[in-house]
Amino acid sequence: MFERYTEKARRTIFFARFEASQAGSPYIETEHLLLGLLRESAGVVRQHLKIDPTELSNRLTKKHAGPKISTSVDLPLDSDSKLALANAAQESERLAHKMIGTEHLLLGLMQVEHSGAAKAMKAAGAPAIAEVRKSISEVGPEQGRGAFAGGSSALPAWVKFVEEGTGREFSAQLGFGTAPRIGEAVVVTAEEGVQERFRVTDVEWKFGVRPLGKDLMLKVVEVRLKREESAH
Repeated sequence: MFERYTEKARRTIFFARFEASQAGSPYIETEHLLLGLLRESAGVVRQHLKIDPTELSNRLTKKHAGPKISTSVDLPLDSDSKLALANAAQESERLAHKMIGTEHLLLGLMQVEHSGAAKAMKAAGAPAIAEVRKSISEVGPEQGRGAFAGGSSALPAWVKFVEEGTGREFSAQLGFGTAPRIGEAVVVTAEEGVQERFRVTDVEWKFGVRPLGKDLMLKVVEVRLKREESAH
């Protein structure tokens, strides 16, 4: 689903998931997507909406509806959030951009006019969507697609590889820029130095809090692999 998303757009979804869990919500709602966007790319909001990201964040922050939900529990997107992501893809095509970035997510959220996110942006003084679209068209797509290449907040600290079918496990340390992607071919060094080739079929993440500040760190938890039959 997220193959065309930039790393910053993907991280926005991850942060939205975190915001939903902190609010005790069983779904990822548009407000959580917008909070994730503010956490990942506040500059995009400031530049194109001409409003203070902190003020907007304060409008979105709600009292917990219930106890916090563990980040290990899968939370689905609600219908408005799904519509916002579909709109984002259309906005990317409309602007002739190859990737779906945070600016397209912003436009996608604005299009769902009845949603909590769109109402919060309007109440904060956001301009009409046509004006925001024009601003994004003039500026171009947000620069910097490699969220795992430059920021320590995205460091994948460790990863467990699990072979599909057998459940066999491997462990490995990862550095900057080495987060595995779904569909990617990887070589795993197994026992006694034997190298085996697999294809990534799924990647699971978890959130952690950095010792300093409030930035969150995404860690690879588990990568599921399918052995390539042609491998020797």
